[in-house]
Amino acid sequence: MHDLYDYSIFPFQELSNSCNFTEKKWNTFAFNKFIYTTKDDSSGLNIKSKENLFRFNLQINKFRKNIDSVIIICSKNNKNVLKYTLSKLKKYDILKHHDVLLVDDRSDTNDILSLGEQFKVSYLRIENELDIFNYSLINNIAALYAKKLDKQLVIFYNNDMWPENENTFYNIIEKHKNYKSNITGCRLVYPSKKEYEALGKPKHLLKKFIEDAYGTIQHGGIHFIRKHSDIFKLDNNQKAIVMCPMHLYRFYEHNHHTACLDTACHAVTGALHILDIDDFVELGGLNILLATAFQDIDLCIKAIVKNMSVYYIGSECMYHAESLTNAKENMTLTNEFMDDHIVWDILWNRRLEYILGLDHRYIDLI
Repeated sequence: MHDLYDYSIFPFQELSNSCNFTEKKWNTFAFNKFIYTTKDDSSGLNIKSKENLFRFNLQINKFRKNIDSVIIICSKNNKNVLKYTLSKLKKYDILKHHDVLLVDDRSDTNDILSLGEQFKVSYLRIENELDIFNYSLINNIAALYAKKLDKQLVIFYNNDMWPENENTFYNIIEKHKNYKSNITGCRLVYPSKKEYEALGKPKHLLKKFIEDAYGTIQHGGIHFIRKHSDIFKLDNNQKAIVMCPMHLYRFYEHNHHTACLDTACHAVTGALHILDIDDFVELGGLNILLATAFQDIDLCIKAIVKNMSVYYIGSECMYHAESLTNAKENMTLTNEFMDDHIVWDILWNRRLEYILGLDHRYIDLI
């Protein structure tokens, strides 16, 4: 069986040494992404290699020396949604207390650059020659910029999300520190019908359920569901058992009692991930093998393996307008999306059951 852990670690040192991060000039970085697929239903793996050349340019630098945290927001187009999110961050004074880095993933226009200028936040442009969306690498590059500019706390933040009130974000950050958490997320709730209609109609996932989703829970933590997979065979008689991450309490009432509790857990969704930049580097960053899915859960599981803590803050609520952007809908049509499912299965397979405390027979697999 192949151990993919070494391949999944982002080469922070290599990237740091390979370019000088010159502002307002293009920096380049090439990396190999290993895609693991099966030839047929028999055991064994074929290994393919793709070389991706990324170019990145910090065109606006508004980082402040007296601020030790940075909110990283990755977006491709979707100006209206991102503008609404930034307006909420400004309204609640979050822009005063945290630096913000807008990461532009090959947008067709300069709209996100204009938003960076309008809201006076930093702006990083990412280009990829093969036109392959790799959310993991893009955010790793952004985090490396933050580290080089002496930020201590990194907050990965979706472009379609905002706090419930002026105290929400502050309380989440304080609980992250008080709990001595290594990775922190929180309860996410779908916005009201009025807010959704002001921003646009859902483009995927929620099309069939939107009328029942308004004001309900979108993320109340993560649980893992066993599934049988034909992707990888352990031997001739037994197929791999993999654990599929799923959102807890989806579509439950927004104030469901259990979902409103703070608790240590195994994973939280990456729509909001709060962690120290040094912990992020130690974990190897987001898994560059996972281009479109599972990279947030993979990061949490790597933290658990290293005896780090993951906390879900159920007492605080963020609104998440899931499904307004079309990125995931487009990504599901690519081979990269299918590769992520294959890689997840092979990365964790049966050992995840032991990590989660469900099966003690596989201690040798960790």
